[in-house]
Amino acid sequence: MTELVVVLFYWGDSMLVACSRCGVIHERGDCKIQDGYSERRIKKRGEVERFRSSALWQRKRKKILDRDKHLCRVCLDGKYVPKAITNQRLEVHHIVPIVENEKLKLADDNLISICAFCHVLAEKGNVPRDYLFGLVKIPPRGHYVEN
Repeated sequence: MTELVVVLFYWGDSMLVACSRCGVIHERGDCKIQDGYSERRIKKRGEVERFRSSALWQRKRKKILDRDKHLCRVCLDGKYVPKAITNQRLEVHHIVPIVENEKLKLADDNLISICAFCHVLAEKGNVPRDYLFGLVKIPPRGHYVEN
């Protein structure tokens, strides 16, 4: 997989970028290779950020954290990382990302509580989606205190 590297340059008041599409340095959005993909992706990313700051998402996030007992489900299972009970820096992960399927953004079976470390692993594909879907189907088990 190729990594995208963006280099920023400032020329007066303008911010220039090394374009990953054409290889030329120009102002953002001035690429001569225009197929609409970048504009759609930028628009979609903005919509995702607005969604993540919404009260609707915050309520859903809390519900998923409560369902998962405020524990990292991947650490708790111990298959992809050394078994641990982690509740530090918890995040709610969309197993199928919003940009791939917006209809699943609030589906309980597409959301799982994981720590920041495991979130990076999941985003890179080092923790398979099928495995995460399997964890969602079963309640967390291990040594934790019920409230």
